[in-house]
Amino acid sequence: MIKKILIFIMILTLLTVSAAASTIYFDIQEHWARDDIYWVTNEVNLYRGYGDYTFKPEKEITRSEFITVLYRSAVNQNIFTDDFSGVLEYSDMDINNWSYSYILSYENNLNTIENVSISSIFTGENFQPDKPITREEAARLIALLSTEPLKDDDYNFSDLDLNYRYYDEIKKLYNNDIIIGYSDRTFRPAQNITRAESVKLAKNIYKDMFYRQDIFLDKVNYIKTYETFFPLFRNYDYSTTVASDDSYIKAVSSLEYLNFGGHIYPGDEHLYDKEPVNTLTKLHNNEYDNLIGTKYYILRYGKLEKNSRIKFTETLLQLLYKNEELSHRNKMLILKSTFEYNKDPLLYSIVVDSLIETADKIVEKFDLYFLKLDYLRDKGKLNILEENEHLKLKAIVDHLMNKNVDLTEEEILEINNLKKEEKFNIIIYYKLNNSLIDYHMDNYEEGYKELFQSYQKLKDFEEYENLLLEKERNIIGVLKKIKSMY
Repeated sequence: MIKKILIFIMILTLLTVSAAASTIYFDIQEHWARDDIYWVTNEVNLYRGYGDYTFKPEKEITRSEFITVLYRSAVNQNIFTDDFSGVLEYSDMDINNWSYSYILSYENNLNTIENVSISSIFTGENFQPDKPITREEAARLIALLSTEPLKDDDYNFSDLDLNYRYYDEIKKLYNNDIIIGYSDRTFRPAQNITRAESVKLAKNIYKDMFYRQDIFLDKVNYIKTYETFFPLFRNYDYSTTVASDDSYIKAVSSLEYLNFGGHIYPGDEHLYDKEPVNTLTKLHNNEYDNLIGTKYYILRYGKLEKNSRIKFTETLLQLLYKNEELSHRNKMLILKSTFEYNKDPLLYSIVVDSLIETADKIVEKFDLYFLKLDYLRDKGKLNILEENEHLKLKAIVDHLMNKNVDLTEEEILEINNLKKEEKFNIIIYYKLNNSLIDYHMDNYEEGYKELFQSYQKLKDFEEYENLLLEKERNIIGVLKKIKSMY
């Protein structure tokens, strides 16, 4: 008797501790879907078990339950938002049904993003929410949310031929590895789905939904990060500075302090310039010789009229032309800061091209090129890019991809001396950024083919295996987005 009480206490303690962190189910410990069930219940909260700590994996799942799971998945992945407007056009569905709001919002979202209705799947006047859902019905629902597959193989289910009326939907899911069928190569479309089987489908479509998010081809990628900072745009020897130098340095330091601190604390006034922009403006008007520095900070923080901003921007760009004195980071800062003010894409392109030509490091050349793409994309002027521009950069990428290109021994040595991560990032960001160009120029099929071939080629590079895994989801997302456009 004492032994039974101790066992009971141990079980109760286990349940209490587990419930606080994650729920356990006593009826799935030896089940084939055990890990998937814990994932959908404890990690992403798509399913719920029963009050007696069971999941009932072999119980059939109903239409309303399965659609609710899909709805939760789409909301979690930022594909759907709550939309409870209108009514469901089924005579057996009203607000008194527990699933009504889920299904109504599911229907509204589906109609918005795909212009389809669940009535194309569940026909007739009645929805029959408590009716078990079949594998065919579940597959058709999932296919509406699935992305464009990167494979194009015919499925090989023995009980479905190529004339099956939902061939396209099943093929799509098959190529996205969302459905795999049974071990005897059957699909069994009319068979009802168990909760365990639905979990596997839900997990697969949940992961595929990630690629429907609007986070791909939304920006230009850079190899290095360029955070906001406050350079002096010159190396000052503090032992030889004059009064104008000291005023300039103090004004820039004050701008930096105000930018990060918000205000100058009482007692610290003597350390900072209360009106740094005014000081910089006076220095500029008195022809202080750090022209880039004064113009940059007045442009960023001063209250200039539109024409004055344009003039300051054009002068800054001209001062950057083939500039070999400023650091690469300083050049990138100025070029990024002039995005919104410059009205002359040709001038911007000429200046950036001159810096690419004079840059010492390969990584710097690529980031300057990416900045140019970023600027032209922002201005809607990608059309001014010429096909033969920056062939040397393309040749570097081709060399890194083991293609035969015409490079000097010195150039090859410099490329080979790059770090492994630098080599990989040059390849991947060059390819992704060029895909962005193709996307904006409506060259969908060509852009897809180029990136897909590069992706397949990169898989053959053993030294890039781990680096590719880190970027793979982004590459797949870009490929799927481009493919969906043609």
